[in-house]
Amino acid sequence: MKKSNYLALGLLALTLAMSACKNEAAATLDQQLRAVIARENITPIDAGPAQSAAKVELGQALMFDKMLSGNGDISCATCHHPSHALGDGLSVPIGTGGEGLGDGRALVDGHLIPRNAPEVFNRGSIEWSSMFWDSRVSIDPVSGNIRTPAAMATPPGLDSVLAAQALFPVASRDEMLGFADNGSDANDLAECPDNNFGCVWNGLVARIGAIPDYVDLFIAAYPAEVSDAGDINITHVVNSIAAFEADAWSFFDTPWDDFVAGDDEALTDEAKRGALLFFGRARCSVCHRGVLFTDQLHHNIGVPQIGPGKGDGATINGQTDDFGLAHETGRPQDMYRFRTPPLRNVAATAPYEHDGAYSSLRDAVRHYDTPQAALDRYSIAQSGDSNIAALGARDDNDVNWRQGVLANLDPIFDQPVRLNNRDLDELVAFLASLTSPTLFNLDDTIPASVPSGCPVDEDSGPCDGSVLD
Repeated sequence: MKKSNYLALGLLALTLAMSACKNEAAATLDQQLRAVIARENITPIDAGPAQSAAKVELGQALMFDKMLSGNGDISCATCHHPSHALGDGLSVPIGTGGEGLGDGRALVDGHLIPRNAPEVFNRGSIEWSSMFWDSRVSIDPVSGNIRTPAAMATPPGLDSVLAAQALFPVASRDEMLGFADNGSDANDLAECPDNNFGCVWNGLVARIGAIPDYVDLFIAAYPAEVSDAGDINITHVVNSIAAFEADAWSFFDTPWDDFVAGDDEALTDEAKRGALLFFGRARCSVCHRGVLFTDQLHHNIGVPQIGPGKGDGATINGQTDDFGLAHETGRPQDMYRFRTPPLRNVAATAPYEHDGAYSSLRDAVRHYDTPQAALDRYSIAQSGDSNIAALGARDDNDVNWRQGVLANLDPIFDQPVRLNNRDLDELVAFLASLTSPTLFNLDDTIPASVPSGCPVDEDSGPCDGSVLD
């Protein structure tokens, strides 16, 4: 045999061997990840109970209707908008009095809300047991009762914690309720005393019940309970909003979901290595576990404090701290603890953390490696927020608030992970695989109009004052 033939055969054998090694490595990667999935008991996410079409139609209108705000200038969807991955793209939202949508929303006479507006994906899942960054709306695991800030005034008949959550933004002065002296003669709801939830809810129901088209929608959605406007109550309102959210914004088609269902080709090798890191050495799954990628518990991960805060602690540069769970419980051990956010569609839902401190997912992941170092190098520019001046950065030379945050840091950080650049790339690749392609085309979940006649387009201004009378 000629020497050239031997050389050709040798090259062919080498190519086949390299291909076999590559295939073996890929198979090993898949096998490792499937073993992790089995160990973690990861299953396809449940869709939750089916929603009636009539309730969904009603809930869609209510979700986008500015009439649910005191001044008729903001809807629930303003801060949870389909064009902004069911958030608003801001570190902290701009509530009533602001103008525009998403990261283009201007403060004008508006009010900054202390905490980042979370996305509302897959909230119909029965695995959800709490809402808000401090879980102030939750289900008692023993009794099954829903606990809320309204305590004994919480209305009966709520379908879920998602429905219970919808009770409170409308009653928050900065978010949707507004103030009696803010120049709107039509804001009768603002006359309600602070924390008199029933007054606000009854006022909203009265507004809604005065619109015949809404009454027809309520009768269709609740035929056994509603026959005229007098039968409508706030439970019907929030149950309908929750039905719409659960039906329209639950997605099960992420590359990760496809891999869990058996498609080995759904993830890149980089994402698979990232998944092994996530569930292994990086220890992300200690808190971000289960099909929702959250333990729904509260942890202090040393997040930089930006924005107006909740009024806790000393004032620094005109702003105050947000003590997180401790703001609700008053317990020192809960200082700066916030509920673990879910990670579904996380690559599209920047900025990150309870106050939107990071606009980069890579920076947010890097923070978890060494929180103290992350605090030392933090700049408010990392928030990417268009309202940086209003957020009020803490003085870089002031160490008091940093010491307070770090003093109660979660024990998981006692041993740093020491992520390198490749680790970060792989983790971000895995997190990107949790994103549904569906969320980039949600225009069909936005109604063309709402029964009140209030503009759905955020650039078209507030409701006509006569609608609020």
